[in-house]
Amino acid sequence: MQNLEKHKLIFPNLNLLKQEQNLFFMGSCFSDVISEKINSTLLANALSNPFGTLFHPHAILQNLKLLLVVKSANPEFSHPTIETFLGNSIYAANNHFHSLYHAYKFHFNNKEILLKNITQTTSKTLDFLENCDALFITLGTAVYYHHKPTDTIVGNCHKLPQSEFVKSISDVQSLQQQIQEIRDVAMQLSPGKPVIFTISPVRHLRDGMLTSAVSKSLLQAALFETLGAENYSNPMFYFPSFEFVREEKAESPKFKFDGMHITESMEDAIFEKFKQTYF
Repeated sequence: MQNLEKHKLIFPNLNLLKQEQNLFFMGSCFSDVISEKINSTLLANALSNPFGTLFHPHAILQNLKLLLVVKSANPEFSHPTIETFLGNSIYAANNHFHSLYHAYKFHFNNKEILLKNITQTTSKTLDFLENCDALFITLGTAVYYHHKPTDTIVGNCHKLPQSEFVKSISDVQSLQQQIQEIRDVAMQLSPGKPVIFTISPVRHLRDGMLTSAVSKSLLQAALFETLGAENYSNPMFYFPSFEFVREEKAESPKFKFDGMHITESMEDAIFEKFKQTYF
Protein backbone atom coordinates (compact mmCIF):
# COMPACT_ATOMS: atom_id res chain seq x y z
CA MET A 1 0.00 0.00 0.00
CA GLN A 2 1.41 3.38 -0.98
CA ASN A 3 2.34 5.95 1.64
CA LEU A 4 0.41 8.99 0.41
CA GLU A 5 2.28 11.29 2.79
CA LYS A 6 5.32 10.92 0.55
CA HIS A 7 3.27 12.44 -2.26
CA LYS A 8 2.92 15.74 -0.41
CA LEU A 9 5.25 18.43 0.82
CA ILE A 10 5.63 18.58 4.58
CA PHE A 11 4.90 21.92 6.26
CA PRO A 12 5.61 21.33 9.94
CA ASN A 13 4.36 23.76 12.57
CA LEU A 14 7.70 25.16 13.74
CA ASN A 15 6.11 27.88 15.90
CA LEU A 16 9.18 29.94 15.10
CA LEU A 17 7.57 33.37 15.09
CA LYS A 18 5.00 35.32 17.06
CA GLN A 19 2.49 37.91 16.01
CA GLU A 20 3.60 41.54 15.90
CA GLN A 21 7.26 40.63 15.43
CA ASN A 22 9.49 42.38 12.86
CA LEU A 23 10.25 40.40 9.70
CA PHE A 24 12.69 41.50 7.00
CA PHE A 25 12.32 40.36 3.39
CA MET A 26 14.81 40.76 0.58
CA GLY A 27 14.88 39.39 -2.94
CA SER A 28 12.43 38.99 -5.76
CA CYS A 29 8.94 40.45 -6.09
CA PHE A 30 7.64 37.37 -4.28
CA SER A 31 9.08 38.91 -1.11
CA ASP A 32 6.69 41.81 -1.62
CA VAL A 33 3.74 39.45 -2.11
CA ILE A 34 4.25 37.67 1.22
CA SER A 35 5.18 40.80 3.18
CA GLU A 36 2.09 42.65 1.92
CA LYS A 37 -0.13 39.82 3.12
CA ILE A 38 1.64 39.84 6.49
CA ASN A 39 1.08 43.57 6.91
CA SER A 40 -2.49 43.59 5.61
CA THR A 41 -3.55 40.79 7.98
CA LEU A 42 -1.67 42.41 10.89
CA LEU A 43 0.12 39.11 11.40
CA ALA A 44 3.44 40.87 11.94
CA ASN A 45 5.40 43.97 10.87
CA ALA A 46 7.19 43.29 7.60
CA LEU A 47 9.71 45.38 5.66
CA SER A 48 10.36 44.21 2.12
CA ASN A 49 12.96 45.16 -0.47
CA PRO A 50 13.98 48.64 0.64
CA PHE A 51 16.43 48.68 -2.29
CA GLY A 52 13.84 47.35 -4.73
CA THR A 53 13.40 43.88 -6.17
CA LEU A 54 16.59 41.85 -6.55
CA PHE A 55 16.46 38.52 -8.31
CA HIS A 56 19.96 37.01 -8.30
CA PRO A 57 21.85 35.95 -5.14
CA HIS A 58 24.79 38.20 -6.09
CA ALA A 59 22.58 41.31 -6.10
CA ILE A 60 21.02 40.36 -2.76
CA LEU A 61 24.47 39.74 -1.31
CA GLN A 62 25.84 43.10 -2.46
CA ASN A 63 22.98 44.96 -0.79
CA LEU A 64 23.39 43.02 2.45
CA LYS A 65 27.13 43.76 2.35
CA LEU A 66 26.36 47.46 1.90
CA LEU A 67 24.19 47.34 5.02
CA LEU A 68 26.94 45.58 6.96
CA VAL A 69 29.64 48.03 5.84
CA VAL A 70 27.54 50.98 6.96
CA LYS A 71 26.60 49.26 10.22
CA SER A 72 30.30 48.78 10.98
CA ALA A 73 31.25 52.36 10.08
CA ASN A 74 31.04 55.55 12.09
CA PRO A 75 27.50 56.89 11.46
CA GLU A 76 28.96 60.31 10.64
CA PHE A 77 30.79 58.77 7.67
CA SER A 78 27.96 56.64 6.29
CA HIS A 79 27.57 58.80 3.16
CA PRO A 80 31.22 58.59 2.00
CA THR A 81 31.30 54.92 3.08
CA ILE A 82 28.39 54.18 0.76
CA GLU A 83 29.96 56.11 -2.12
CA THR A 84 33.21 54.17 -1.71
CA PHE A 85 31.41 50.83 -1.53
CA LEU A 86 29.30 51.48 -4.62
CA GLY A 87 32.28 52.69 -6.66
CA ASN A 88 31.82 52.16 -10.39
CA SER A 89 28.28 50.87 -9.89
CA ILE A 90 27.22 54.53 -9.81
CA TYR A 91 26.94 55.09 -13.55
CA ALA A 92 26.15 58.29 -15.43
CA ALA A 93 24.04 57.94 -18.56
CA ASN A 94 21.33 59.97 -20.28
CA ASN A 95 21.76 62.88 -17.85
CA HIS A 96 21.06 60.60 -14.89
CA PHE A 97 23.13 58.80 -12.28
CA HIS A 98 22.16 55.17 -11.81
CA SER A 99 22.96 52.85 -8.91
CA LEU A 100 23.39 49.56 -10.75
CA TYR A 101 23.37 47.48 -7.56
CA HIS A 102 19.83 48.67 -6.86
CA ALA A 103 16.46 48.70 -8.57
CA TYR A 104 15.57 51.16 -11.32
CA LYS A 105 13.98 53.65 -8.91
CA PHE A 106 17.49 54.47 -7.68
CA HIS A 107 18.39 56.89 -10.44
CA PHE A 108 18.40 60.69 -10.30
CA ASN A 109 19.74 63.56 -12.37
CA ASN A 110 22.07 64.49 -9.51
CA LYS A 111 24.66 62.18 -7.97
CA GLU A 112 24.41 63.69 -4.50
CA ILE A 113 20.64 63.25 -4.47
CA LEU A 114 21.10 59.60 -5.47
CA LEU A 115 23.66 58.99 -2.71
CA LYS A 116 21.50 60.81 -0.16
CA ASN A 117 18.54 58.61 -1.11
CA ILE A 118 20.61 55.44 -0.73
CA THR A 119 22.04 56.69 2.57
CA GLN A 120 18.58 57.37 3.99
CA THR A 121 17.28 53.99 2.81
CA THR A 122 20.28 52.22 4.32
CA SER A 123 19.84 54.01 7.65
CA LYS A 124 16.13 53.18 7.89
CA THR A 125 16.81 49.55 6.98
CA LEU A 126 19.51 49.19 9.63
CA ASP A 127 17.15 50.68 12.21
CA PHE A 128 14.60 48.01 11.31
CA LEU A 129 17.18 45.22 11.41
CA GLU A 130 18.20 46.17 14.96
CA ASN A 131 14.87 44.83 16.18
CA CYS A 132 14.34 42.22 13.48
CA ASP A 133 13.11 38.76 14.49
CA ALA A 134 13.72 36.88 11.22
CA LEU A 135 15.14 37.42 7.73
CA PHE A 136 13.56 35.97 4.60
CA ILE A 137 15.60 35.68 1.40
CA THR A 138 13.67 35.07 -1.82
CA LEU A 139 15.79 33.92 -4.75
CA GLY A 140 14.39 34.53 -8.22
CA THR A 141 16.89 33.50 -10.87
CA ALA A 142 20.40 32.23 -11.56
CA VAL A 143 20.63 34.52 -14.61
CA TYR A 144 22.72 37.65 -14.17
CA TYR A 145 23.80 40.63 -16.27
CA HIS A 146 27.33 42.00 -16.45
CA HIS A 147 27.61 45.69 -17.33
CA LYS A 148 30.66 46.02 -19.54
CA PRO A 149 31.38 49.78 -19.15
CA THR A 150 31.61 49.50 -15.35
CA ASP A 151 32.65 45.81 -15.06
CA THR A 152 29.71 45.35 -12.65
CA ILE A 153 27.28 42.50 -12.10
CA VAL A 154 24.10 44.51 -11.74
CA GLY A 155 20.98 44.19 -9.65
CA ASN A 156 18.98 45.91 -12.38
CA CYS A 157 19.79 46.99 -15.95
CA HIS A 158 18.15 50.43 -15.48
CA LYS A 159 16.81 50.43 -19.04
CA LEU A 160 20.33 51.02 -20.37
CA PRO A 161 21.20 49.79 -23.89
CA GLN A 162 21.20 45.99 -24.16
CA SER A 163 24.51 46.18 -26.01
CA GLU A 164 26.19 47.29 -22.76
CA PHE A 165 25.40 43.98 -21.03
CA VAL A 166 26.45 40.36 -21.22
CA LYS A 167 23.86 37.86 -19.97
CA SER A 168 25.12 34.73 -18.20
CA ILE A 169 23.85 32.02 -15.90
CA SER A 170 25.64 31.07 -12.69
CA ASP A 171 26.79 27.54 -11.97
CA VAL A 172 25.86 25.69 -8.78
CA GLN A 173 29.24 26.24 -7.14
CA SER A 174 29.18 30.04 -7.48
CA LEU A 175 25.54 30.16 -6.39
CA GLN A 176 26.33 28.05 -3.36
CA GLN A 177 29.18 30.36 -2.39
CA GLN A 178 26.95 33.44 -2.72
CA ILE A 179 24.19 31.82 -0.65
CA GLN A 180 26.70 30.93 2.06
CA GLU A 181 27.88 34.55 2.09
CA ILE A 182 24.29 35.77 2.30
CA ARG A 183 23.87 33.57 5.33
CA ASP A 184 27.08 34.85 6.93
CA VAL A 185 26.27 38.53 6.39
CA ALA A 186 22.68 38.07 7.57
CA MET A 187 24.04 36.55 10.78
CA GLN A 188 26.16 39.63 11.38
CA LEU A 189 23.29 42.01 10.66
CA SER A 190 20.86 40.19 12.97
CA PRO A 191 22.82 37.81 15.21
CA GLY A 192 20.97 34.75 16.42
CA LYS A 193 17.90 35.36 14.26
CA PRO A 194 16.53 32.75 11.86
CA VAL A 195 17.29 33.09 8.17
CA ILE A 196 14.70 31.54 5.87
CA PHE A 197 15.33 30.96 2.17
CA THR A 198 12.77 30.31 -0.52
CA ILE A 199 12.70 30.22 -4.32
CA SER A 200 10.14 32.41 -6.01
CA PRO A 201 7.53 30.48 -8.03
CA VAL A 202 7.37 33.39 -10.50
CA ARG A 203 8.71 32.42 -13.91
CA HIS A 204 11.34 34.54 -15.67
CA LEU A 205 10.01 34.10 -19.18
CA ARG A 206 12.01 37.02 -20.57
CA ASP A 207 14.91 34.59 -20.53
CA GLY A 208 12.80 31.85 -22.15
CA MET A 209 10.92 28.93 -20.61
CA LEU A 210 13.87 26.55 -20.74
CA THR A 211 16.32 29.02 -19.19
CA SER A 212 13.79 29.86 -16.48
CA ALA A 213 13.38 26.17 -15.62
CA VAL A 214 17.13 25.52 -15.59
CA SER A 215 17.68 28.64 -13.48
CA LYS A 216 15.24 27.45 -10.80
CA SER A 217 16.89 24.02 -10.77
CA LEU A 218 20.32 25.57 -10.24
CA LEU A 219 19.00 27.61 -7.31
CA GLN A 220 17.45 24.47 -5.82
CA ALA A 221 20.70 22.53 -6.08
CA ALA A 222 22.75 25.36 -4.58
CA LEU A 223 20.35 25.84 -1.68
CA PHE A 224 20.22 22.16 -0.86
CA GLU A 225 24.02 22.00 -0.88
CA THR A 226 24.27 25.07 1.36
CA LEU A 227 21.59 24.11 3.86
CA GLY A 228 23.17 20.70 4.19
CA ALA A 229 26.53 22.22 5.08
CA GLU A 230 27.94 22.86 8.54
CA ASN A 231 25.65 24.29 11.20
CA TYR A 232 25.99 27.97 12.08
CA SER A 233 24.63 29.73 15.14
CA ASN A 234 21.66 31.04 13.18
CA PRO A 235 18.82 28.62 12.53
CA MET A 236 18.63 28.03 8.78
CA PHE A 237 15.39 27.08 7.07
CA TYR A 238 13.99 26.47 3.60
CA PHE A 239 10.37 27.22 2.72
CA PRO A 240 9.31 25.29 -0.43
CA SER A 241 7.04 27.85 -2.10
CA PHE A 242 8.37 27.04 -5.58
CA GLU A 243 7.94 23.31 -5.06
CA PHE A 244 4.46 23.81 -3.63
CA VAL A 245 3.31 25.53 -6.83
CA ARG A 246 5.12 23.18 -9.17
CA GLU A 247 4.40 19.84 -7.50
CA GLU A 248 1.57 19.88 -4.97
CA LYS A 249 -0.58 22.31 -6.95
CA ALA A 250 0.29 20.80 -10.31
CA GLU A 251 -3.35 20.38 -11.33
CA SER A 252 -4.53 23.81 -10.20
CA PRO A 253 -4.62 27.00 -12.28
CA LYS A 254 -1.31 28.55 -11.27
CA PHE A 255 -0.39 31.53 -13.40
CA LYS A 256 -2.03 34.77 -14.44
CA PHE A 257 -2.59 35.70 -18.09
CA ASP A 258 1.08 36.71 -18.45
CA GLY A 259 2.20 33.14 -17.74
CA MET A 260 4.74 34.40 -15.21
CA HIS A 261 3.08 35.57 -12.00
CA ILE A 262 1.04 33.17 -9.89
CA THR A 263 -2.67 33.75 -9.33
CA GLU A 264 -4.03 35.43 -6.22
CA SER A 265 -5.57 32.15 -5.08
CA MET A 266 -2.15 30.51 -5.37
CA GLU A 267 -0.61 33.37 -3.39
CA ASP A 268 -3.23 32.85 -0.70
CA ALA A 269 -2.54 29.11 -0.60
CA ILE A 270 1.19 29.71 -0.14
CA PHE A 271 0.52 32.30 2.56
CA GLU A 272 -1.62 29.79 4.48
CA LYS A 273 1.27 27.32 4.38
CA PHE A 274 3.61 30.09 5.49
CA LYS A 275 1.44 30.87 8.52
CA GLN A 276 1.03 27.17 9.29
CA THR A 277 4.80 26.69 9.25
CA TYR A 278 6.13 29.69 11.16
CA PHE A 279 3.31 30.99 13.40
